[in-house]
Amino acid sequence: MDLEDGKSNNLVKKSGIYNMKIAHVVWGMKMGGVETMLVNIINEQVKLDKVRLFIINDFVNEELLNKIDPRCVVKKLNRCPQSRNLFDVVKLNLWICFFKPDIIHVHSFQVSKLIFGRWKMVRTIHNTRNRPDEYPRMKFLYAISDAVAQYTVNQGFTNVKTICNGIQTDAFKKKNTFKHGKETYRIVQISRLNIKQKGQHILIKALDILVNRY
Repeated sequence: MDLEDGKSNNLVKKSGIYNMKIAHVVWGMKMGGVETMLVNIINEQVKLDKVRLFIINDFVNEELLNKIDPRCVVKKLNRCPQSRNLFDVVKLNLWICFFKPDIIHVHSFQVSKLIFGRWKMVRTIHNTRNRPDEYPRMKFLYAISDAVAQYTVNQGFTNVKTICNGIQTDAFKKKNTFKHGKETYRIVQISRLNIKQKGQHILIKALDILVNRY
């Protein structure tokens, strides 16, 4: 444990820039939408803030972890999923206590139930139809779309703000010219096959319109 992190929890002003201590807590870091989005967010936050990532379970994609800026300290608990070992829970909370974050950001359902104390916590909501059991404990809720935000408001929560997924657009090459009739135009959709959440049926209808009308 890094005892040097047990410093003041107040915002520290350095060279006119306020630095925060931000702790992200997740179940695991496999390759997925939530995880790749989190890598992008962390890599932006470390430019101004002190950031730590706490990974609870032992499912980790090392290739994905290697994309995280080394200024973010990554702590892996390596807990077995569904484990009831209280030592793992105590260890996680000791890590958090020594870090003394200004804010704890959770990204998955029930993560907060392993965190003790009256920390300021926020939660990113990635889908509709989420169970809101832990929402009352959150200082703020962030929805990745207006549809998700509205669904959360309809569940009875007003402390919701839409913040779209953080995407590093400069990592993509934009094609400015297209030779009509001489090149194949390729459209790719990537996600798990979950119609209610991902809406592949909407994409199929859109492609039908694109092909047959345009």
